[in-house]
Amino acid sequence: MDKQKAKILHDLLKSSSADKTCRGLREIKKRLLTNLENLSVFRTLGLIPQALKLIQRPNEEILNGTLSILSSCCTDEDARREVSTLCASGHLSL
Repeated sequence: MDKQKAKILHDLLKSSSADKTCRGLREIKKRLLTNLENLSVFRTLGLIPQALKLIQRPNEEILNGTLSILSSCCTDEDARREVSTLCASGHLSL
C-alpha cells in the first residue's frame, strides 16, 4: 500500500468527527483484511497506539471497528507484542 494513502486513512482516525473516524476504520480494516502486509505500513504510522486511544471513545461503531482492526493486527506476532506492551505500560486505561 502507498504510504501516503495509508497516512490519509490514519489521519482520519484522529478526527473529532465520528463519521470520518468510522470511515477511516472501515477503509483500514478493508485493507488489512485484503492484504495483511499493509499492517507494516500502518504500524510505522502509529496505528496501534492510535487504535488503543479510540477504544476510549464513547461510540459503539468506533469501538467495534477498532476492536476488529486490533484483532486483525494481533494475528501478527510483532503487532501482538506491541499491543501487549502498550497495554502493560498503561497506554490503555479503562
